[in-house]
Amino acid sequence: MAFNVGYTTTPTGFSVSPAASYPLVDGPYTMSQDGILQSVSIYLIGSVTGFVGIYDATGASGGPGNLIATSASTSLVSGWNTVNTTTTPLMTNGTVFWPAAMAISAVLPVESDSGTTNYYYGTSGNSFFPSAFGTINLGGASEAWGIYATFGPPYGGLLRSAVRATTQPRGIVPLYG
Repeated sequence: MAFNVGYTTTPTGFSVSPAASYPLVDGPYTMSQDGILQSVSIYLIGSVTGFVGIYDATGASGGPGNLIATSASTSLVSGWNTVNTTTTPLMTNGTVFWPAAMAISAVLPVESDSGTTNYYYGTSGNSFFPSAFGTINLGGASEAWGIYATFGPPYGGLLRSAVRATTQPRGIVPLYG
């Protein structure tokens, strides 16, 4: 069963005007169970072309570090946008990560609620996510964007199938039709 990690509430607080064309992250968030990354969702109050992605927490003081996954460039519209990532890494229980978003040659039109996370922006990129986030700049303290990652169950059910196949009594061959 799929599960979400991040801020899944539609924000209704105030609009934010973060730095244009730079990667933006909001978090950090911690995995409460193992999961395979499927997508990143973000709530916007305008339309823009951009990317979503995930950074690990290997940066300075647990900040955004290395790019784990990203999406292809896509049209993002006002409201909730769910965008599949081009890679689907396994993230284990306890892993800390930063969901990310970036508009291409524009300001990312996000809205915030007062919350327990902070948002930061980088100063490299400009039409792609850098492989390492680099210098982080505080964009807003105690602000929560509507941004979260969706994860599927780890191992895609293969482990259950392997266990089931090895527990068949000898001499019995399962028939598939």
